[in-house]
Amino acid sequence: MGNLILDSLKMAHRVIFYSIVFKDLLEKQSADGLSKLKVILMSATVDSELFSRYFGHCPVITAQGRTHPVTTYFLEDIYESINYRLASDSPASIRHETSTKEMKRLNEDVIDYDLLEDLVCHVDETCSEGAILIFTSSTDQKKVFLRPPDNIWKVIIATNIAETSITIDDVVYVIDCGRHKENRYNPLKVWAILIKVICSYHSECQLC
Repeated sequence: MGNLILDSLKMAHRVIFYSIVFKDLLEKQSADGLSKLKVILMSATVDSELFSRYFGHCPVITAQGRTHPVTTYFLEDIYESINYRLASDSPASIRHETSTKEMKRLNEDVIDYDLLEDLVCHVDETCSEGAILIFTSSTDQKKVFLRPPDNIWKVIIATNIAETSITIDDVVYVIDCGRHKENRYNPLKVWAILIKVICSYHSECQLC
């Protein structure tokens, strides 16, 4: 029947859907004595051994890639390192929460732009030179490639379009808000909708 190549499998709902469809198709072809479709699934983050077992212990080919060393700091680390205090009138603050612990008062469905501003200032004051890339949930792609003059920080605020479609070679620091937009199919309304969701672990790994 030919070959089918799927690249960058990382969104969980798509991975599950495609896996079920392809396995059913391959088993049906085998039962009917037909020439099997050759399916190649490509991803930098999925569990290849798990997929191999699911598809009857199919072969796994690993291609060596180039990665840069990445140091990851989580939200709790950032709160502590910059001594951040969530303002009671912040849009990201839960109004009825009276806890003295900052994280318990944080509304995780809202991006805290005050924190982003403080974090950028912290990077400016304590880190060496390099562009800052902030992932949030809307980018002029032409300007992001320009290098700024000396002693000027370049700060890029981008959606997850910057995850795979562009490479900005002077980015050193990345701030990820943990949310992005995904295309989801609504079977009740019979249409696809773009919704804002919390990123999966594998999607986050893809950014590195």
